[in-house]
Amino acid sequence: MTDECAPLDNVLRPGAPSGPSGVALSDRRFVGQINLRGRGEAVTAVGAALGYALPVEANTTVGSGVSRACWLGPDEWLLICEDDQRAELKKRLDDALAGHAYAATDVTDSRAVLRIAGACARPVLAKGCPLDLSARSFGVGHVAQSLVGRAQAMILPIEGGGYDLFVARSFAGYLWTWLLDAGAEYGIRVQT
Repeated sequence: MTDECAPLDNVLRPGAPSGPSGVALSDRRFVGQINLRGRGEAVTAVGAALGYALPVEANTTVGSGVSRACWLGPDEWLLICEDDQRAELKKRLDDALAGHAYAATDVTDSRAVLRIAGACARPVLAKGCPLDLSARSFGVGHVAQSLVGRAQAMILPIEGGGYDLFVARSFAGYLWTWLLDAGAEYGIRVQT
């Protein structure tokens, strides 16, 4: 932990924190999500639709920017894209996988995406997550499904530091409140 993340330096009070914020929290509303299931040749065929091969190593992700494929299981991935591109991506997948056994389901409306960033994002998240979140163990290019607080979430480290948390919409309010509470001692700002 760095001095920037010293506990109780910036206690959240109603309104903006009085000192510098160590954590930024935002609701990422426009992230398209497609759950993809497939095996064998279907996995290879997806590369043509995406422009990159699906990750086959456990808990890894490939892609650039918002366009990413996240490994969820031996035959399951979460494809992430800009919200306005999900219909086009779904069509490209359907075209590339015609004749293969697969399932591509738009799950955008089932999960909220919360972003926690800033110098103190890792220690805040570590308060409720059992994973080793250090950059050497869980940096960009990794993805994991775990608990944050008591909510099941997919955790995706982002470039520049911080994490995107994919959580069931029914738990989004709880997780948002939990993050506000967990980050209060570091100073937290909510971004829109």
